[in-house]
Amino acid sequence: MSKPDHHEIPELYLEGFCDPNTSFLWVFERGKPFSPGEKRCVNNPHRRGKRKTALRPDAYVVRRPNGSMHFEYEKKLQKKEHLADNVIRKVRAFEKIDAAEKDVLARYIGQMLRRLTSRDEQMGAVLESQLAKSPLRTIGRNLADAGRFGAAHAVLDTLERLRSKDGKTWLLRESMVQDFGSVHAAIVAMRWEFVRAAPSRYFVATDDPVVFDRHTGLQASPLLFPLSQSVILVANHWNGDDLPYRDSSREETRKLNSIVIQSAKNEIYSPYPDEWIHRGWIEGVIFPSSEGNT
Repeated sequence: MSKPDHHEIPELYLEGFCDPNTSFLWVFERGKPFSPGEKRCVNNPHRRGKRKTALRPDAYVVRRPNGSMHFEYEKKLQKKEHLADNVIRKVRAFEKIDAAEKDVLARYIGQMLRRLTSRDEQMGAVLESQLAKSPLRTIGRNLADAGRFGAAHAVLDTLERLRSKDGKTWLLRESMVQDFGSVHAAIVAMRWEFVRAAPSRYFVATDDPVVFDRHTGLQASPLLFPLSQSVILVANHWNGDDLPYRDSSREETRKLNSIVIQSAKNEIYSPYPDEWIHRGWIEGVIFPSSEGNT
């Protein structure tokens, strides 16, 4: 069985933030001093090809009970995500999209949330709590009390399998490819607008690109989702028309970048190695446009 590359952030998405006319982008890493250059282990930011960026080696692999490895989840994720390719390209070209295409892009955004390492970390504790309260143990005991020892062992073995590292990994991967109705509905219910970067300015992306307030949730929080260096989705519950394009000022471009940059976990992706990105990440602000940043 072929083994696909496992991208935490899809390659087509990263393509929108490449240095123009190249397949390379600049990767800023948390906790390292500003020293731009070509070498990954030396420079920050460093220049990296989109195919080698945001890789998560073997992250979506699942070990079967017989010990063999299952590589299909990355392929399933890619199949779902490719449904939005044409919509993403249309938005990057500033073409109008309709309600059906909005639905497709909303599913892509929801899927992006499930790919992230941070989601695994959050869901791990939730899974452990749910499995600890699982009715399977009670069912197994009831079967044993009824003299159905084979069935009881099978139920308890299943529970132990699910509570193992491999079992929890399988549950996490399976949940990645299931429908997510409430999240999808919340994203679709928002009024969307596509905001273009100010002239000679650009947007960046991060390793946590779907930006909203996790405490208030999608029902109350605005949502930002950079779609390329030229355009960002701004969604909320109080916009006027749905799905328009509009231009932003330097100030608005700067503020939107500030919010996106502060959402980054470990990496920021940019078409250029500009120092304002590093400064904004470290200091929590984007400096005035008179200093030459977005």
